Amino acid sequence: MSFKSIGIMSSIAFALLLTGCGGSGPGIKVVPSPKPTPDIPSPKPTPGNNVYRSMSSYNSTKHASNGSVSNNAPSFDTLTFNGRELPLVVENIKNGRIVALDRGAKLGGVSYKKFYVGTTRQANARFGALNYDGNNIVFHQGYLSAHVPTRGEAEYVGDVIHVNNTDNNYTNGIMIARANFADKTLKMAFTKPGDKSNFVNRNLEATINGNKFSGLSNGTHVDGAFYGNDAKEMAGHYTNAKENFQGAFGGTQQWSRGTGTH
Repeated sequence: MSFKSIGIMSSIAFALLLTGCGGSGPGIKVVPSPKPTPDIPSPKPTPGNNVYRSMSSYNSTKHASNGSVSNNAPSFDTLTFNGRELPLVVENIKNGRIVALDRGAKLGGVSYKKFYVGTTRQANARFGALNYDGNNIVFHQGYLSAHVPTRGEAEYVGDVIHVNNTDNNYTNGIMIARANFADKTLKMAFTKPGDKSNFVNRNLEATINGNKFSGLSNGTHVDGAFYGNDAKEMAGHYTNAKENFQGAFGGTQQWSRGTGTH
């Protein structure tokens, strides 16, 4: 068994994005799993309690997309798809990291062709992308913020997983998002310093509505939510039917000003 846990170094990522440098970056590489892949154990899922979930899927055989939302998902540790609970947890992985299994994996008895799943640093949200049973699935889920600021600004730094549905290519990058709670706007930048590996830098915008946000930018739909106390974390997914790609992202608040929270 071989997999890599990816952790973005926020300070380095932030500096690279601010300066617009094309430096080497963290040099993230995904380690392929050997074949045949052993069954990686997954801990017994904890039953859900007000777990919000939103996901989108693309079937490569039928060339069809579907989406669903649940306000009371069965568990934070699994994803319900076509009537089956898909395990999402690999033991002994720190919060704020992405587990990347790039050439097939069997987790808790379920076989994935690709598995890119992580949590935000405070573990209020889980997000990721899966290739399971001929479907590319992107999702975000977790514990919604009961209170979201109505004034001030905040910035979030985290990770993004991009999926090209045409060739099932998965790549990861860095996410920076700026929320203006007074104007109810959210601006997101996805980038990958150094080796792009088919990753396309892009900017998305969304409108904040309570503890959720959504928007349309150049044909790309984005759907997301704020998680944890006082919107300390955020996660979401995006889809573009014309260009046939999708992705998932998540991050943790780095700073805020004028929000009235600590």
